[in-house]
Amino acid sequence: MTDKRMQPIYNHKINIGMSLVEKGGILAYISPGFKKYPNINHFFSTRKSGVSSGAYESLNLSWRRNDLIENIKTNYSLACGAFGMDWGEIVFAEQTHSDHVSYVTFDDRNKYELNKRLVSDTDALITDQKGLILTARTADCVPILIYDPRGAIAAVHSGWKGTLNNISGKTIAAMKVRFGSEPSKLIAAIGPSIGPCCFEVGNDVAAKFAENGYHNAIKENEDKNPSIDLWSCCIEQLLESGLMPETITLAGVCTSCRGDLFFSHRRDKGNTGGMAAFIQLI
Repeated sequence: MTDKRMQPIYNHKINIGMSLVEKGGILAYISPGFKKYPNINHFFSTRKSGVSSGAYESLNLSWRRNDLIENIKTNYSLACGAFGMDWGEIVFAEQTHSDHVSYVTFDDRNKYELNKRLVSDTDALITDQKGLILTARTADCVPILIYDPRGAIAAVHSGWKGTLNNISGKTIAAMKVRFGSEPSKLIAAIGPSIGPCCFEVGNDVAAKFAENGYHNAIKENEDKNPSIDLWSCCIEQLLESGLMPETITLAGVCTSCRGDLFFSHRRDKGNTGGMAAFIQLI
């Protein structure tokens, strides 16, 4: 399911579009690229079907604003439970908009806590531990889930700074070192996030992307101001790391455009909740 209003065209033959499904009352996106693998569990949450209210209505999974902690815990319990996960097994990264990648184990799981048990200064998590749940929390940034059929997973939070510094490529490199992963065999899903239609930036940020070689990712919006196509940057990083185009799926849905389905930091000027992407080896 893609947003036809702003669907960009990419030169590589990647898969575009994910399924919007309802399980246990929870509405979420599922990547078709993972469907044929029985030992992987995953989903990208929406803002629907939780207990939070006001600006955080209703499935808020972010604790960075003023929503009640008990509401957020309930939301995690509802979302994970609907997809057969125990939210106490989640590992949370601190998410500092870095390009740092961390290998995690059951010693890092949250055990039903939120901001008290974080993997510090990290925006990408990798593991080969069955049952452990990796997450990437977003409210416009790009969530990327990666699966190695040999038995490893990754969850990447790729904000514009992390994207600029190739966090996707560094995650693939870490998987190669830690697990012996072969990039050509990896499966990747790029979830709902802010699209090139809405990610307007200043000339200084556009210049940074140009300096790093992402010229094709710099667009011009209706007001003639620069915007960045983070999706194309992430796709390029995955391909340059050795992934095959046919193993990459892009949701192609803009969180800023779709206020009915998503929180958006940009659209809501920071007064908003957040979503999360989840992946688990089973």
